[in-house]
Amino acid sequence: MKLNDKRIKYDDNNKPYQISIYKYIKVSGKLKKYKIKRYGQIRKCKYCGDNIFVIDSAIKRGSGHFCNKQCMGKWKSKNRKGKNHWNWKGGRINYNGYIYAYCPHHPNATTKGKGYMMEHRLVMENKIGRYLTKDEIIHHKNGIRDDNRIENLCIVTKKTHDTRSFIKQLQERIRELEKNV
Repeated sequence: MKLNDKRIKYDDNNKPYQISIYKYIKVSGKLKKYKIKRYGQIRKCKYCGDNIFVIDSAIKRGSGHFCNKQCMGKWKSKNRKGKNHWNWKGGRINYNGYIYAYCPHHPNATTKGKGYMMEHRLVMENKIGRYLTKDEIIHHKNGIRDDNRIENLCIVTKKTHDTRSFIKQLQERIRELEKNV
């Protein structure tokens, strides 16, 4: 495969190379430029499929797959999402004690978190067979935020949730005071 680029030359063995100016050195008052041959290979860009010349040192260090940064960025945004991402951990993350599940097509998925949804809300939606409204809150009966078993969850409103939480805090405080007496 040959590349129609004036900068690319071919040696006797038909191996492509590029002439690069290595450095300028001052010799007897004049700048003299030293040229070097940089051997490489002709490859296809992973995104657009254009033929590109890649020097051997770039191949050795693992780069030289794209013709420019735009192609690299477009390829990465297309191919490194979800399960294909190098840091994928199964689509579940723990944040402030709550489990978030990757669910990009859910209508109530977060936009900041790029498609994550609280897992306890998903569990309850699966049980009742509809999406939850913004007014409905899922309460963890035992107070453990990552315990998303259906028997530990109930749907409450904001007012009843605040009342339950306040009563629970009072009960904990009473137990602490009883221990001290």
